[in-house]
Amino acid sequence: MPRSTRIEPSSPDAYRPRRVLLTLRLATLPPAVFLVVFTAIAWSTEPLLALAVVTVVALILLRSLIRRLRADHPVVVDARGLIFGDTGHGDGARLLPWESVTAVVLFDVPRTDTARPQWQPAVGAQLVGHPDGASVYRPLTGWSLDTAALTQAVARFGGGVEVVHGERAGAAPTEAEIHRDVRRAADAAIEAARSQPGFTGTEPEFTGVHPGYADPRSGSRRRIVWHRTARYQPVDPQAYLARHDLRSNVVLILVFALFQVFAWAVVIPQEPGVGIVLAVAFALPLLLLWRSLRGGGAVALAIDQPGVFLGESSSPGDDHDHRLVPWAEIGAVVVYDQLVDQESWQRAVGVRMRGEPTSVRHWRIVSGWTFDRPALETAVARFAPGVPVLDGPPQRPPRPGAVMRALIDTAREIEQENENRPRD
Repeated sequence: MPRSTRIEPSSPDAYRPRRVLLTLRLATLPPAVFLVVFTAIAWSTEPLLALAVVTVVALILLRSLIRRLRADHPVVVDARGLIFGDTGHGDGARLLPWESVTAVVLFDVPRTDTARPQWQPAVGAQLVGHPDGASVYRPLTGWSLDTAALTQAVARFGGGVEVVHGERAGAAPTEAEIHRDVRRAADAAIEAARSQPGFTGTEPEFTGVHPGYADPRSGSRRRIVWHRTARYQPVDPQAYLARHDLRSNVVLILVFALFQVFAWAVVIPQEPGVGIVLAVAFALPLLLLWRSLRGGGAVALAIDQPGVFLGESSSPGDDHDHRLVPWAEIGAVVVYDQLVDQESWQRAVGVRMRGEPTSVRHWRIVSGWTFDRPALETAVARFAPGVPVLDGPPQRPPRPGAVMRALIDTAREIEQENENRPRD
């Protein structure tokens, strides 16, 4: 279970953003008006129904208020460095000493509470050796940031660290950017083939998808992999293992259990044959899920001495096959939010390969297992001290068909270049 961490500032005049308990957005206005009108009409005809609706809404608002009151400050500017608070997603709090920070970055990232393209302000830190934007950041939704006070605190505690305004991060890639990246991957594949001994001069056929973009077919097709055949055995006893656990799958188990109750209590007394078929059909997923969770559960993610192991996955947007990525090929471990099926945001953990400073090559959606970031960071520091654990901006997949069009255009370009190349 993730540990909830909190780091207290050491300086009494450390800067903290101000908490905003109530935020009003235009998108919430129509539902609020509908709720008020519905309650007013129902109160005159069905007072109990209106009271139940008001109670449910009040409990939801109270839960949201409690979560905001318990949340850490997103960032604290302290004498020791920048303190980034616990986000509630298993990240834990982090203290970045001033000597590891080159700049404090203010920028915008996509909101992860809505699938529609909306932006929210964020504050992050640009680290030494990582000039490509903020490597650690926190969104500022629900908080009011005083830029002038922040700048003064950074100048007082951080010495030469500056406060800069960065560009938006996490926007869906444009077709021009996708085409550029796919062409780079194609050129790299061709050069690698040419450098192989015994190259005959025949150009290799390029059919791959650039790393960092999900296979365009994966978002439109759901696969259910209940029984995971790849049982990872850790090499080091101190390896970090994230397993599919009962707590993360309790909703799925309850759904199939309710279907069982419905089949036995409602269908079988009236239609025994149909009821038995339904009971068996609903029992099969429970059996396969139990097989997947038995023995501690299948490993979804492992940080071990050989490298980063990614287990088999059934989450939309994941590459479904298991793989082990050696430490020698990894440039960074990235924690970020990913839009899945253009519907909802989910937490994800991925790896950036060496020489690819921005794209995530392999990743896993945090679904059906619990993410413990402090334990992950401890394991990465133990097995690969030179590999950082970074915060990546939320990632939106490209529009449907964009990757496939880029692949087709790149193949045509390469074919045309080969035809125009002088023959020996």
